[in-house]
Amino acid sequence: MDYLPISQMTGMQWLGAGILLALTAVLTAGLFAWGRRRLV
Repeated sequence: MDYLPISQMTGMQWLGAGILLALTAVLTAGLFAWGRRRLV
């Protein structure tokens, strides 16, 4: 079984955090848009 070297761990963590942050931003924007449309 092959493992990633420890030198790549920081990059993988930043990549994962960036993906989760982007998904959170899209979900939040979608909820705000849905809520505004529903109130009007």
